[in-house]
Amino acid sequence: MNQFWPWIYLIVTNARIQKDDKYLIAQRSLNEKHYPWYWTIVWWKLEAQNWHNVLEENLKKEILEEVWIHVTEIKFLWNYYINQDNRKCLYITFWCKRLSWEAQALEDTENIQRLTLEELKNFKEPSFLQNYLSYIAK
Repeated sequence: MNQFWPWIYLIVTNARIQKDDKYLIAQRSLNEKHYPWYWTIVWWKLEAQNWHNVLEENLKKEILEEVWIHVTEIKFLWNYYINQDNRKCLYITFWCKRLSWEAQALEDTENIQRLTLEELKNFKEPSFLQNYLSYIAK
C-alpha cells in the first residue's frame, strides 16, 4: 500500500448550507488532528461503505452527524486539491437544500454560527472562510 501513497487522494467533501442571507459555519473540535479549532463551512473526509452515490450519501450522513441537519437537492459547486502532509487532498464542495435549520454542534464540532457574507469577510478567528468566500457567494 505504501508504494501507492503518492497517487492516492484523501477526499474531503464540504457543504454550503444557507438560509436567507446567512451561512452555516462550524468550529472543528480541539481533538482534530488537522486544523483543530478552525472555523469553516461544514466538511469531513469521505468514508465509503459502498460506491453507489458515494459522495451524496456520505454528504447527507456526515452533515447529520456533524450538525444535525437533513439535506436534499445536493448540487456540485466546485473542487480543488491541496497537498497536506505530503498527501494529495481533493476538496469537493456542494450546495445543499436543508430540510431544517436547527443545527447543533455534534460529532467533531465544537460550535456553530450563522453569519452573513459581510460577517464572514470580517471573521477574525482562525478559519478557512476566506478561501471559500468567492464560492460561498455564488
